[in-house]
Amino acid sequence: MDSVPDLTGSLRVVEALEAQPVAPSNGPRQWWKGPLDVEGLALGAVQAAATSLNALVGVPGRYSLASGATAAAFDSLGHLRVAGVKPEGFAPMSGFRRTSDGWIRLHANYPHHAARLTSALTVSTPQDVEHALLGMTSLTAEEAITANNGVAAAVRTRDEWIATPMYATASSGPWIRISSPPPSASESPQLSRWVPSAVPRHPLAGLKVLDLTRVIAGPTATRLLGALGADVLRIDPPQLPGVERCVH
Repeated sequence: MDSVPDLTGSLRVVEALEAQPVAPSNGPRQWWKGPLDVEGLALGAVQAAATSLNALVGVPGRYSLASGATAAAFDSLGHLRVAGVKPEGFAPMSGFRRTSDGWIRLHANYPHHAARLTSALTVSTPQDVEHALLGMTSLTAEEAITANNGVAAAVRTRDEWIATPMYATASSGPWIRISSPPPSASESPQLSRWVPSAVPRHPLAGLKVLDLTRVIAGPTATRLLGALGADVLRIDPPQLPGVERCVH
């Protein structure tokens, strides 16, 4: 059985994490068993959070990783019901589509993304999108859609990916950078530093978090902070809806 990837490496620049042992884990290592190790990424991310919590409270092993609960959390959309109806996971125009020379990945789950996609290709229906893409190369379609503020990514070979600016940026350093600003002389000495709560289920009680993120990753992270006791305020533009359409 493969071990869980240790994703805490880039976090260990924080002094409290330097010697912190990785949080213990239990349960199956794989459940989807697809060609990509999605389970490893999921388990590694939750294990990194548990390891960080152990360092925060100064009690090694207090928080651990349970793969069953992790699997359920990462498939939460599959369990969600809105008024008894399962939300639509992917819109008809989302997903992989053929082009004249390969494939492109489209995202049109949100109405504004779908409108930008159809506008960029001068079409109106999912069938029209597929027909238009067959007359374009993957890179040409990607450029046209993203130039119109749509979301699309050409499927590249590894050599093509290595030649992109995205690869250069992704490979230029760790996946996360942590830095502390220098102390300011104007800071009030009367401000007390937040300390973690002694309540095991709510170690972040008293911590205030402002969430300005959208679409899965950011809100999922702050949902975890809220579950751990933090006071989270999320602000979302009303003109950009979240879960809107459901399968009927």
